[in-house]
Amino acid sequence: PELKGVGAVLLDEFHERSLECDLALAWLKALRTGKRPDLKIAVMSATLEVAALTRYLPEAALVEVPGRMFPVAIRHHPLDARGGPAEGALAALKDLAREGIDGSVLVFMPGLREIRRAMTVLTPYCREQNLELHALHGSMELAEQQGVLEESPRRRVIVATNVAETGLTIPQVTMVIDSGLHRVAAYDAARGINTLYLSRISRSNAGQRAGRAGRTAPGRCVRLWSKADETSMAESLLPEILRLELSSLRLQAASLPEPVNWVTTPQEAAWAGAGRTLATLKAVDATGRVTQRGRALLRYPAPPPVATVLEEARALGPEIYERACAMAAVFETAGER
Repeated sequence: PELKGVGAVLLDEFHERSLECDLALAWLKALRTGKRPDLKIAVMSATLEVAALTRYLPEAALVEVPGRMFPVAIRHHPLDARGGPAEGALAALKDLAREGIDGSVLVFMPGLREIRRAMTVLTPYCREQNLELHALHGSMELAEQQGVLEESPRRRVIVATNVAETGLTIPQVTMVIDSGLHRVAAYDAARGINTLYLSRISRSNAGQRAGRAGRTAPGRCVRLWSKADETSMAESLLPEILRLELSSLRLQAASLPEPVNWVTTPQEAAWAGAGRTLATLKAVDATGRVTQRGRALLRYPAPPPVATVLEEARALGPEIYERACAMAAVFETAGER
């Protein structure tokens, strides 16, 4: 917990505001104000929330590094009422091809289901135009992902999730087709679990995606929504701490030696509900500190209620434990809407 042997910690892509990243920054701040005043922290993002972070880290220096970006011409092609994102991507690709494709085309789809549909729709046209067609998503084998990330002498069309928005750099991309959709985690109160919902991206996401076309040369971006729709899009995505069930976060925070304060304060009802869940599972004591059982639950990459099932199944023998793990995996992947 004291990060012995560590001199500096870099938190990159901080705009994604995951629970883990918020907790990491909260603990790093607690260390700097307590036992580790020597510890250096750097928080980075191309779209950083400067005002909030300046208030949270008032002693920090603000360093702006201008990046070299080529201009990206943006056009809007709203989806036809009879077609979905895959059909819209095909129409946009044909439009780009009429002007000439001089690099790779990156197509953003919200999830694996939509990627598979897009691959089916785009395959005949890409074959006809002698374009390589690839998928890119987090569930692919690492070797497959590496193949997509290597330079190619051929023109390519790469259909990806938002893993390609900030986390990965795909070479030779000069054109982007943006469905304007992504799957985002949010709390489903009816079922009491965090669920992936299909939703519209924010303007910040759209800017990140368009920027992928202007890294090495002037680029083009086709957005599959109208310019009028853009005015109703949120400026940025809410941090996970304001839209997810928080029992996992509260259990992790309870396991730290000292209390933390957050860059974004959790909603009172969500924080209290997380505390009740943990108390019911006997993961925290009456003072809110982690128990031995709670530390056992932290070993599992799963929400505390699911981790409780796994921990109890482990005591019943390997056969039942293996079956419980399989059921937990199915449960975790069943939350996609």
